Amino acid sequence: MTTQAERENIAAHWLIEQHDPEFSDEQREELVRWIMQSAENCHTYVKLVRTWRWTALLRRGRPPLVSGKRPPTSEAAAPSPAKPTLRKSLVDRRFGDLVRTHRVKQGMSQSDLAERTGMLARDISVIESGERSLSLTSVYLLARALEVSPSGLMKNLESLLGGKDPARRDKR
Repeated sequence: MTTQAERENIAAHWLIEQHDPEFSDEQREELVRWIMQSAENCHTYVKLVRTWRWTALLRRGRPPLVSGKRPPTSEAAAPSPAKPTLRKSLVDRRFGDLVRTHRVKQGMSQSDLAERTGMLARDISVIESGERSLSLTSVYLLARALEVSPSGLMKNLESLLGGKDPARRDKR
């Protein structure tokens, strides 16, 4: 059995290796296998990545995001965010609904789910409201924390979006 200190060392090794320009697809697959071995590996890796990013921001003199609050910037310097398409918004909203449904079914709060995924509770709120598109890694972390397979979540999403429910199809 791996101790927390050993897990942290392995996660640190992978984090450093990924920044090597010669990091191969085989190494990436090995990293994914290690992350998928256990929730502890996944949680340790996510925590270390977050710490690494915060440290990089602090070294540049920029405060990290806390509770979704961004530091003030001049409007001229910040590009305006692209407006999401209706289809993308629908997919994000339906996926957020699925996450909420699974979370509630398991009796978890948003904070509980955030803790299991290594995300912030605010992130879970934004995901459930459909305001954010997710990376494959985030989908995997959420599925693992909700004790459902990522493919199971996608099948549920496909069912919601694919019109397999005739009542939904008529409302489009």
